[in-house]
Amino acid sequence: TLRWAQNSGILSDMPRFDLLLAPADAGFALSEAALRAFVREVAIRRWATPVAEAVAREWVALELEPGTDAHRLFDEGEAPAEAAFERAMLQVSNTPAPRPFGDAPPTRFALTLYGARADHLHGATLQRLRDALNLRLEVTARPAGERPPLPEVPPDQVRPPAATRTPPLSGPIGTRVEEF
Repeated sequence: TLRWAQNSGILSDMPRFDLLLAPADAGFALSEAALRAFVREVAIRRWATPVAEAVAREWVALELEPGTDAHRLFDEGEAPAEAAFERAMLQVSNTPAPRPFGDAPPTRFALTLYGARADHLHGATLQRLRDALNLRLEVTARPAGERPPLPEVPPDQVRPPAATRTPPLSGPIGTRVEEF
């Protein structure tokens, strides 16, 4: 029996999808500032909230759970009774890595929404994500599959804490102070 989700024209027993958002230019490297802006954009809009992370020297993976406004990724209006997606995984690396699915070339950035209730994003939402990252995002969909666990960081790839990293030679422009 199919039931209508509360306040929605979406059937709750409809199939789920996995959506992969990745740059059209597979070799495009995101700056750390762009990545932080992207995560802030997603959190501020309450689309998703980071719940776990794996940080290595060459890559970072964030696991996200749906936020209170996650349904706005797919449509405007009232939130349905069920979650807009089950989990999301954001993966960023210094070198191109295989995409979670699809035949496209390896990429340095991928956001995968697992168990999404639609096979596409709302047009305005996709444009906001493109603006936050300042790049052309492609969306690939497939029927929902198995959600992989958060990758584990090998012992030789553990990133040192920020306090032990080499500090930059100077601060932001005009802020370096030298004593004579």
